[in-house]
Amino acid sequence: GRVLKARLSGLNAREWAADPDGETGLVGSDALINLSGDFPFGADGVPQPAGLRLDTLASSLRFGLEAVTDLHELNLDLRLRPAENDILVGRSTILAGAFRAEFGGSLRTQESGSWLKGPFAFDMSAAPATRAPTQNGEPSIAGALQFAGTFDASTRVLSIDNSLFQAGADTVTGTAIFDFNGATPSISAAYRADGLEVAVVKQFWPFFIAPGARSWAHRSVLGGRLSDVTLEASVPHGIIGRFRKGAKMKPEEFKLEAGFNGVTLNAFGELPPVEQASGKFAMAGMTVDAAIDSGTSTPEKFGPVALSSGTFRIDDIGARPNIGQLQIRTKGP
Repeated sequence: GRVLKARLSGLNAREWAADPDGETGLVGSDALINLSGDFPFGADGVPQPAGLRLDTLASSLRFGLEAVTDLHELNLDLRLRPAENDILVGRSTILAGAFRAEFGGSLRTQESGSWLKGPFAFDMSAAPATRAPTQNGEPSIAGALQFAGTFDASTRVLSIDNSLFQAGADTVTGTAIFDFNGATPSISAAYRADGLEVAVVKQFWPFFIAPGARSWAHRSVLGGRLSDVTLEASVPHGIIGRFRKGAKMKPEEFKLEAGFNGVTLNAFGELPPVEQASGKFAMAGMTVDAAIDSGTSTPEKFGPVALSSGTFRIDDIGARPNIGQLQIRTKGP
């Protein structure tokens, strides 16, 4: 048999994606892409399974209008198998921002004899997946991701029928549907977890989901644990990635609820942090509410003060600047 070797260098992602510094297009990137492949043929000239390698150089990656990160490295190791109607993803890596993962899996056409024609079924996993701590004193957590579903190019709908995230003994499970027919994707999703370390949530929070709230959590919340975490979303087209242009989620379109315990909150300007805080957190649409049941604070020139109750509220996470409202009650002499 024979092997055809091919190599393409310096392909610019701007040929297919938007400018990462612009405000048009769902995805923007200026990555330079290198492709190399081995395409073997049998003695009878019939193509055999081929290997394809994709590597990118350091670049910027943007989702929507607001979410930008550095794509330091993306390496894809693909095995193309037309006779089996699939593409195998061998050990591949991604390093974006402070997130790193090794991943692999498969992509299979659902109709026999229609290789590279949809709809596609996919089954992917990433382990280990890690991110650097977001604050001093926060441990780095290793996790594992698994997700499976379908993508139909003719309808432009991505369905994640099964997804699981695991960190230690904690798991998050759920489903999601992304419809790409509008100006920005619509999202329908439902996820839940019995409990999670706060550090896990912060480190694995995707950079393109509510980037303003994500930045606030990274700098303002430390330690502790969440319980009874639920997320329900039914966000229509034209909302995601357009908060800066005035797009708003309605309360019924996005709901996130969780209990919290042992958390330190550094979110209140000149006020001292609230430590060992416990209570309930809720986000409905653009509004964030936290009801603090207990905690302690240590003002300058005073000893620790026990808190009997408190509330913290951000009316609109899309507003600039974000304005938080804090009310607390103390107990004791």
